[in-house]
Amino acid sequence: MNIKVRIAIRLALGVALAVTAIARAARGETPAAASAAALTPPKLVTFVDADYPAGARAAHAGEVVNVDLELTIDATGAVTDVRVPSPVGEGFDEAAQAAARRFVFEPARRGAQPIPARIKYRYAFEPPPAPPPPTTGVLEGHVLVRGAERPAAGTAVTLIAADGQRRTATTGPDGAFTFAALPPGKYRAQLTAPGLNPLSAEEEISAGDLTSVTYRLAAPAPAAAEGGALEYGATATVEAPARETTKRTLQASELLSLAGTRGDPLRGIEYMPGVARSPMANFVIIRGSSPADSDVLFEGAPVNRLYHFGGLTSFVQPRLLDRIDLYPGNFSARFGRKMGGIIDVGIRDPKSDGFHGMADINLIDSSFLVEGPLTKHLSFAVAAKRSYIDFFFDHLVPKDQIQVLAAPVYWDYQALVTYQPSDSDRFRAMVYGSYDDFKLILAHPDDADPTIRGNISQSSSFHRAQLFWDHKYSAAVDHEISLTSGPFKFGQAVGPGLVLDVPGYDGFLRAEWRVRAHQWLRVLTGVDVAGTWIVNGNYNGPRITQLDGDPTTFGPLTGQTDYQLHRDITFIRPGGYLEAIWNPTDRWTLVPGARADYIGDIKRWTFDPRLTSRYRLGDTTTLKGGVGLFSQAPDFSETLPVIGNPHLRAPRAQHYSLGVEQQVGERLLLTAEGFYKRLSLLTVNSPVPGENLNNDGVGRIYGGELSARLRPTEQSTGFLSYTLSRSERRDHPGDDWRLFNWDQTHILTVSGGYRLGHNWNLSGTFRYVTGNPFTPVVASVYNANTDTYKPVYGAVNGDRSNAFHRLDVRIEKTWAIRSGSLALYLDVQNAYNRQSDEGRVYNYNFTQSGTIPGLPIIPSLGLRGEI
Repeated sequence: MNIKVRIAIRLALGVALAVTAIARAARGETPAAASAAALTPPKLVTFVDADYPAGARAAHAGEVVNVDLELTIDATGAVTDVRVPSPVGEGFDEAAQAAARRFVFEPARRGAQPIPARIKYRYAFEPPPAPPPPTTGVLEGHVLVRGAERPAAGTAVTLIAADGQRRTATTGPDGAFTFAALPPGKYRAQLTAPGLNPLSAEEEISAGDLTSVTYRLAAPAPAAAEGGALEYGATATVEAPARETTKRTLQASELLSLAGTRGDPLRGIEYMPGVARSPMANFVIIRGSSPADSDVLFEGAPVNRLYHFGGLTSFVQPRLLDRIDLYPGNFSARFGRKMGGIIDVGIRDPKSDGFHGMADINLIDSSFLVEGPLTKHLSFAVAAKRSYIDFFFDHLVPKDQIQVLAAPVYWDYQALVTYQPSDSDRFRAMVYGSYDDFKLILAHPDDADPTIRGNISQSSSFHRAQLFWDHKYSAAVDHEISLTSGPFKFGQAVGPGLVLDVPGYDGFLRAEWRVRAHQWLRVLTGVDVAGTWIVNGNYNGPRITQLDGDPTTFGPLTGQTDYQLHRDITFIRPGGYLEAIWNPTDRWTLVPGARADYIGDIKRWTFDPRLTSRYRLGDTTTLKGGVGLFSQAPDFSETLPVIGNPHLRAPRAQHYSLGVEQQVGERLLLTAEGFYKRLSLLTVNSPVPGENLNNDGVGRIYGGELSARLRPTEQSTGFLSYTLSRSERRDHPGDDWRLFNWDQTHILTVSGGYRLGHNWNLSGTFRYVTGNPFTPVVASVYNANTDTYKPVYGAVNGDRSNAFHRLDVRIEKTWAIRSGSLALYLDVQNAYNRQSDEGRVYNYNFTQSGTIPGLPIIPSLGLRGEI
């Protein structure tokens, strides 16, 4: 679709959403000036949280407990006495008194003179939070016999907890043993080999951690066989080392209340360092790479559309998300066929501690989630969302300009079951899908582009089923296998000049085996296969041109030659990888890896070696760096005959990065990183007659990122990210360097949240981004055959739009109700109604131009209930 129509429709959508919200201004009254003799009561300036009585949590779950106090406050504002007229008991009175004695007041005054005072104060104990699920650890290890050729099979390993409770395991043929679901604490391990005395050692098991330990015993000697002591060897405690130079993991629970996301954690991706702002938030731009150069994986399978139209929300139920991993560069060999960045989205297993439900209703869409156990080892979850913009959109558009055939609508769903028969196996079956659609009829052709007339439509959908199996062969070997497949359909029409209909099926197979070969070495290998089958694909429109740097890509359709293509398309892209995680020392981690891919649509192989390194200078400082080669397949439309070039090669990128991570105390984490990417074999328009596209393009991207995560108090959080970068391209040898279409020099995000108390939460996010480059029109030429004007463009991306900045605000109030909660929230995007510059439009002869404003203020008022 022509970008002007696309943006105009989304602008109309934004206006429609904005006018549905009702805003009322709160009025304040200024008190009259007090006389010199007026009495001013004391004012609390420092509040102290009381400790909730531990023994009363179960009895008062879900209710507020009030304790009435009488406070005596001296002339300095200090609390000198606290009385409880009506005791409540169960420890609440003592806890409230202890907290109130630490209150600080602005003293009472008679006129300007501070005076002592006695006041009544009600201390409210909010309902205690539900206790966190018990965290467990895993102790796995090996027992080896020093000097012997075989491991110590049959060795009894007894784990004794601090309270004296015992667990016992016996080593297998490889000498391995595992203890799972261990509460955190210290354990004493006793090893008893046949004919040998026991050997003891203590291991610290942290909550949720994986602790690995190797016990090395002396070879059985005659003296030992008769009851002598055994030699105890090295003991090490390790955690799974990071693979990538930079991996930004976003916990979904932390992002549910982030302002501007409407409670959708996936919208928080665009706030991360290195992630540029896309027009209308419709796709993701990572470190100056084209949106087509990065991949979004959902449980290991790529998805072409992370967000519904307009970027309002993603296609996944937010409360099913477990993690969001962003790899802006130098990512693991596990990921391939992309040379920009990777976003890896994972969901959690359904809850098995009881049945839970959630419903969310707001001004734009509604969603629900139901989950719980079916049997002891089987649990389920079902979620869905639907918009209702279509219910009122038809009444907001001008009938003399647009006829609405199908108003904008989207919906999505996820359903899964997880089966875990033992600690060694976990199975999951899941189905999920997404749908977007709208259709309009323009009453009048566009003045500057008469081809844009009549039917304007766009639709996309996909439905998938996935099977997943995780199996642990032993403490040292495990694997994961997933198979995902389903139908998809994409359609687009812009008048009679552009028609696209792509129905088909895709499938993805991923399998990975992980081996702990040694205490300091892990080896990973896997296969990664993707296939696509397009059935009765249909295209009518101009030839495919380069996505970046060609202003005619989004220019008028009138006057361009139309081509027709109707065919079935099948291609498969198998790949394999090998990676090692090696710790030469306790502080140093090296991750060498390599990946090979076969791109079936162009019949070419690629080979990409990669290396990352991390070194801990101390407990709080880590240096990191990486270098690697990354390849990707051309877009399949670029390789089609007639409209593309079947002989294209795979574009490539070299990644270089170097950075540091610094922990400052317990509440501040700072990271800084510089990066450089060199691009080659980019697909560009060919100057050779008869050749539509070729691989002459090159590029360079360089810059730096800074981020800070701050938690100044238990009630507040803060986040800052800043990116300084430049992204340039050169289409053909000898050309000058030019800016990338979405080059953004400065990207700044500042976000914070504060728990106000009484279950009120307030958060805000501010973002500033340099405007996108664009190619100006400097003149026009009249075409008498079509009675239209053809634009004459200036230097490619020689001008830049105005800077973008926006403030989002979110406030939420939660009430505890029996076994659940009820929340009312207001999420306001673009709080001060900044009219950002999203593009440029021209009149019919290109003598006048104007900017296309972005979305206006969009308040989203919603109600969410959970049980």
